[in-house]
Amino acid sequence: MVAMRRDHDSRVRVLLGEGQEGERPNAAARDTAGRSLRVAFQKRGEYDTVVAHSGPQVLRIVERELIDLVVLDVDLSPMGGLRTLRILRGIDELLPVILTSRAWTRHLLSEALHFEASSVLRTPVELEVLFETVRRLLMEKLDE
Repeated sequence: MVAMRRDHDSRVRVLLGEGQEGERPNAAARDTAGRSLRVAFQKRGEYDTVVAHSGPQVLRIVERELIDLVVLDVDLSPMGGLRTLRILRGIDELLPVILTSRAWTRHLLSEALHFEASSVLRTPVELEVLFETVRRLLMEKLDE
């Protein structure tokens, strides 16, 4: 399993960029999905999970802390996940980023490719698919 970073004492740091409860019209469904991702990562026990509730907070964390992978909601406020990804690429062009979205559109996929998202997953995310994607991206990162 690829849960270890560079040495045997540090776990992989995953940053979850997700909105706060109640900030969107469909907040109940969103919060359930977001909470399940937080809980799923924490239950695995192999990841150090950091949560950000806004695009600017995601960017501050990436600038100041060692993050191995980001899971970023496209609907993240106030600037949206795609804009956050675009700015994040100026900070770290190689950081693996998984975008999550309730709805896939050609525009979303085109923008995700343009800003070099590592993967795009539809929410609610199937946890088996998410963790397989995380493992694959971390393995690719180690091979660089």
